[in-house]
Amino acid sequence: NSRLAEATQSKLVFFTNVSHDLRTPLTLIAEPVQQLSEATNLTPQQHSMMQLANKNVLILKRLINQILDFRKYENGKLNLHLAEIDFGAAARDWAESFRTMARRRGISLVIDIAPDLPAIIAVDPEKMERVLFNMMSNAFKHTPAGGTITLACRAEGDSLHISVTDTGEGIPPEELGHIFERFYQVDKVHPTGSGIGLSLVKAFIELHGGTITAESTPG
Repeated sequence: NSRLAEATQSKLVFFTNVSHDLRTPLTLIAEPVQQLSEATNLTPQQHSMMQLANKNVLILKRLINQILDFRKYENGKLNLHLAEIDFGAAARDWAESFRTMARRRGISLVIDIAPDLPAIIAVDPEKMERVLFNMMSNAFKHTPAGGTITLACRAEGDSLHISVTDTGEGIPPEELGHIFERFYQVDKVHPTGSGIGLSLVKAFIELHGGTITAESTPG
């Protein structure tokens, strides 16, 4: 176990260093790509290509930041940067970014924001966006065509309750308790992702003083 832990730490240090090296040139690429994607003198095909490039640059930046934030979390250096936002409106915007993917894959996307949700809530917007992005991405990864994914936000007393539900393949009971552990992946045969997404979601939620749980029935 100690040798495995040492190997894991060595890999994390390596990936952290690589992530730092990649972030600077990626940032320099991102700015002109974004400007070009918003240009008005492009043909429809060129505009579509630039939007695709911009989307994937943002995904790369998000993945790199995820590795760096995970290291900060492990070292106890991950901090909240609170701001007062209309959380219901923000959550709707974040979820709507998956609308095109849902349409393309034949999945029904339901966004259910309770009307009695407090207008203004103090959260770290960047971290909460990534919480929703990770949870929604995970749902899309495991939901087949014809399925349904639902984001719901409710006020429960002084608490905010957020749920992402899907009609995907489900998780076996013996695996369910481990899905928020770092590097744990339920699908050992065809693993996808880095294995730190849900672990980082848990860290972000707990930084906000919240808790996260999962319920699932295989099939």
